[in-house]
Amino acid sequence: MSQSLELPDKVYHALLKAARAKGQTPVGWIEEKLPKEPAPVTPEEREAANARLRELTVSLGYATGIDNEQIDADLAAEYGNDHAPH
Repeated sequence: MSQSLELPDKVYHALLKAARAKGQTPVGWIEEKLPKEPAPVTPEEREAANARLRELTVSLGYATGIDNEQIDADLAAEYGNDHAPH
């Protein structure tokens, strides 16, 4: 399937000049300038990326999320509350 595109003369002639300078057709020149679709990630590449990520992951040694029971226990331990959850 092909489509038509209207270009002002100035743009068309600039396109021709740029394409000829690189030994390309106008269509080839445009295709070269368009963003490329990234290649699909293979399972091996994904696992390698995950392994690199695991190498950079550290544990702070304490909860950093929204685990309320753990937060309550930490606060009770810190401030000596006898009503700490068990």
